[in-house]
Amino acid sequence: MDVWEYFQTRDREIAEQSAAWDEPPSPYAEEHGSNGQRGRIFGRVILSDSAFLQLHERVEVSGTGVHRTEYAYFLVHHGAELWGVERDPTHTPALHKHDRHHNRSPCAVISFKDALATAWSIVSAEEDLAETTDPMGTNGH
Repeated sequence: MDVWEYFQTRDREIAEQSAAWDEPPSPYAEEHGSNGQRGRIFGRVILSDSAFLQLHERVEVSGTGVHRTEYAYFLVHHGAELWGVERDPTHTPALHKHDRHHNRSPCAVISFKDALATAWSIVSAEEDLAETTDPMGTNGH
């Protein structure tokens, strides 16, 4: 396996959850001189007209597996960050989540697929709430 195979897996997971990458350029990059063993992903996964998941991963291939040495997934809806999870060795704790006020608390490792599913559920709940509080569907417009 190399990082390019891993990147293809990410594309499949995004398509399976009815999301799409934002406009080019490509979100994928192999680290120079790594011979396909290290890479990064940085981009936006579009969920709706008003929501996206900002994502960053640093990955290393080890044998037939891939390890995400760093990751950050942040849900932005109507321009506001609602939720996020990170593995960042420069923070304490390294594995943590953020609420809509960017307060940090410990959390377990999360897969990208689960992060995307969580983002979808939050966006759905937010949009359902907006519809029930705005019976005309105008959201003040």
